[in-house]
Amino acid sequence: MKTEKRRQNLSKHKVQVRLVARIALHWLIFFATSIAVLYVWQLLLSGDPFNFFSIEVGEVLERSAPVFVVLVVLIPLFVWDTVKLSNRIVCPVNRLESAIARAADGEVIEPMACRITDPWHPLFSEFNRLLERVDGVGRTGHPDDRTSADTTTPETTTPETTPAEIAV
Repeated sequence: MKTEKRRQNLSKHKVQVRLVARIALHWLIFFATSIAVLYVWQLLLSGDPFNFFSIEVGEVLERSAPVFVVLVVLIPLFVWDTVKLSNRIVCPVNRLESAIARAADGEVIEPMACRITDPWHPLFSEFNRLLERVDGVGRTGHPDDRTSADTTTPETTTPETTPAEIAV
């Protein structure tokens, strides 16, 4: 069992693109809300809070330009971090999905490893335990297919066994 460094940015394209789109949507909502809050704040500070047109939106944007620049610079970092985090979730699931498919096709699957810090570590441990159980029973699912050395038939338990004793 070995762990390897993840090399792909998008390992499950459909899931991760939806996640990035959701983060971008949240960022846009945050950005629009920030503009609205700053507008209301400037309106309250203007001394005439009930005259909604006393301050132009352009003035608010001009006064708050550094904040908006920071927000625009942060969005790529948010997206990159989200993709990186989603890989910690998606990549192990992809590997497990592939192993299950190969096992269903009859291949012998080696135990799988993942990082202890991965959220899927307990799932991989249980999958490996299942592999041990399947290997102990045999790939066909019949207990008679066990390959361990201690498997014996009733006919070979004692040399004095008679056919009448076996029938009972």
